[in-house]
Amino acid sequence: MPDSLTLQPQTDRQYWSFAEGPWQEDDQGVITAPENISEGNFAIYTHQAYGDFEAQYEFRWDCVWTDAGFVFRGKDALHFYMVQFPCVGQQYRAENFWAAISKVDGTSFAQLFELQMVHGISSAPQVWHHARIKVQGNAFHLWVDGRPFPVVIDDTFAEPGYVGLYTQSGLGPTAKSSFRNVSITGQPQAAASWDDGPKFGPTYSVIEAEHGHGCGNIVRAANGNLLLGVAGGICRSKDNGRTWGQAEKTLAEGTLHVAKNGQLSLFTIPYEPPFTIQRAISDDHGQTWSKEQQVGEIKFGPERPYREYVPNKLLALKNGSLVWFAYVRTTHEQTIFEGRRYRPGPIPNFLNICIHSDDDGLTWSDWINIDGPPYDNRHWMIYKDDVSEVSATETLN
Repeated sequence: MPDSLTLQPQTDRQYWSFAEGPWQEDDQGVITAPENISEGNFAIYTHQAYGDFEAQYEFRWDCVWTDAGFVFRGKDALHFYMVQFPCVGQQYRAENFWAAISKVDGTSFAQLFELQMVHGISSAPQVWHHARIKVQGNAFHLWVDGRPFPVVIDDTFAEPGYVGLYTQSGLGPTAKSSFRNVSITGQPQAAASWDDGPKFGPTYSVIEAEHGHGCGNIVRAANGNLLLGVAGGICRSKDNGRTWGQAEKTLAEGTLHVAKNGQLSLFTIPYEPPFTIQRAISDDHGQTWSKEQQVGEIKFGPERPYREYVPNKLLALKNGSLVWFAYVRTTHEQTIFEGRRYRPGPIPNFLNICIHSDDDGLTWSDWINIDGPPYDNRHWMIYKDDVSEVSATETLN
């Protein structure tokens, strides 16, 4: 008969290997990873290895930018399969629930076999879900909240390996995903000891720590340098992004654009009115800048009392035109919503717009509404947050 075992990292701590710090288990049996900055937190059960098995567990997202994973047939932190339940902001707002089965085979990147939306499951955080995994030979079966996932077939890791839990956070040192009632049923198999040597290394680096909490657009200057907009100005790379210099101060934080003649522009628009468009230029690839000059102003009038302007994507079209997207809103205080409906008013609390220029930003058009008409000022595309980010691309035609 197969053995059935409940996995408890707190009780049987000597049988576990932890990457990026030990996990905890409270008196309710809820298992959590440390609230630290890491590429991924692993808790691997190293006492027994398994080939074929069936695992069941419950998981929940404790923040909106996280991932709840179950590792199997692992031999080290760079070789394993994984069941994943990722969550990101746009997915949560759209109320989509996704699941994946993936493989890591020598790098810290996961190769996805299947990534699909599973219908009828809540994407809200703090909701417990039930996962069931059945591994039989080279076939991997998954059910979440009773709903089946496509069967994955792969022969990469045919030998028995170790199982464990994985999570991470895209928000820094915060809560991630929690687990409970983790059990595995199967016949333990002989396998080489879990190798703690290889590390699941970061796939990113911090370009500029002081102002690197948020960054703007990235452009390639006419001399080949990459320029990245950060809150402190711009950061420069002379080796195609492999290394970056310290932030170079500019007159203001803004949006970068390189014209066809090589001239570099920095555009800024204030967050609060008056929404004047300012432009500074550089003829030496961002080493020095001219004084800012006003090249336009975005006006809404008293019938549209928008008080906050947030610029988004600046798109350079193939014909040379610029299209600059943004969202505007009244104020945070006026965007309070009741249930799932924003308070009705004479105008939408939010508006997505664009402006365009045919002369590399010397002059700009009046704003253009990209939300309609028609629109319903009681509903908005995102119920849960009072923000919206606009992006765009130009298609082949």
